Amino acid sequence: MPFQNPHDLGNSINPDIDVIKTQAKSNLSKNNSSNSVWIKRVIRRLSISHKIGGGYFLSLGIATTGIIAGFAVGDYHQQEGRELRQDTQSEIRLLNRLENQVLQARTRQQQFIYLMDKPEFKQEHTRFLGNEAEINQLWSEVKYFISSKHVRQRANANAIQHFIQTYEGVPLAYFQQVEELLRQIKRLKSQGKNQPHKN
Repeated sequence: MPFQNPHDLGNSINPDIDVIKTQAKSNLSKNNSSNSVWIKRVIRRLSISHKIGGGYFLSLGIATTGIIAGFAVGDYHQQEGRELRQDTQSEIRLLNRLENQVLQARTRQQQFIYLMDKPEFKQEHTRFLGNEAEINQLWSEVKYFISSKHVRQRANANAIQHFIQTYEGVPLAYFQQVEELLRQIKRLKSQGKNQPHKN
């Protein structure tokens, strides 16, 4: 049957859709009622002692499930706490080692003037260069450490990132400057030895 008006198509489909919805609802209610009828039949056949036992079993099952879920959630948070503590301890150790090396290098640098003409200078200068290598290694470790996922998610991640950005290149510049000063001092001392003394 051809439709003469586009509205006729909508009017003829709507009743068909309504019929399908009604049938689906009745099938759903039949399934629900047949399931509930089956459950009711089983419960009616049980004796009081079985019903009480079933209630205890159900409540114990729910309690056990809750306890297991609680332990699982607790273990998860405890593991996160352990990882945070380990990361924090690693960060503290790393920064302490870096600070220690910086302090040693600075102390050695301050002794250079006093030791310049003494045999201990060469040994102290070698130790100073060892401090430089250790500081460069630790600086790389700090940068790698802060790029790890756990550290980026911590509250102080911005402070650590700011620290790295602020002092990036400072160790290199410091050691280059000290070496340049040592070269200048040696040059001036050698020039002073080559000039005749006036009396």
